[in-house]
Amino acid sequence: MEKMVNKRLIWHLESSNIITKEQCGFRKNHSTIDILSTLHTDICNARNQKQHVILISFDLEKAYDMVWCNRVLKIIQTNGINGKMFLFLQNFLKNRKIQVRAHAELLKIHQTENGLPQGSVIRVTMFLLTINDIFKNIPKPTKHLLFADDCHIYCSRQNIKTTAEILQNSLDILHDWSLKTGFKFSAGKSQCITFHNRPNPNILLYLKSFLIPLGKHSAYLE
Repeated sequence: MEKMVNKRLIWHLESSNIITKEQCGFRKNHSTIDILSTLHTDICNARNQKQHVILISFDLEKAYDMVWCNRVLKIIQTNGINGKMFLFLQNFLKNRKIQVRAHAELLKIHQTENGLPQGSVIRVTMFLLTINDIFKNIPKPTKHLLFADDCHIYCSRQNIKTTAEILQNSLDILHDWSLKTGFKFSAGKSQCITFHNRPNPNILLYLKSFLIPLGKHSAYLE
């Protein structure tokens, strides 16, 4: 039953073009190759125009566990999912309880308010829907890419100081988004990479109050 509902849910999201085109994670005919080819093309175009590219990579800390169930349900209804499917998804998320066994002793039962259940095929689909608006308010010329909860923003310009200012504005917007949605960016996994013919300048970019470290390469899920 769950697989059938998930298949129908995916069909609705894809046929209605609800999932942002930049999302390449866990979708049919999408993969990390899409991200790499897009990024490679933009870097090559920037170099041909004697521009540089600044790329910032980050992910969400305990992403699936931080999902607000009420927010998921609101997003589901906003995207035209009602009736029996909505009731199924509501029952799937609501009134879930956890209990820990320590040796022979069972600890107190706790009701979970947040998080998507592990081991479920619907879990990933609902997460993609939940994170779908992460870049909604990011203005151009900042570009962005997604692979599930692995997030990337980048920008190319001739003046590197201007590029850094543009990206810092985007980072501030993303921080505001995290405060409104309950997600938390992992400062320890964030990094900034520059693609430039000259030596890397001293770039200072912050995610909230955390200085994003400079790196030389970025990893993508496969």
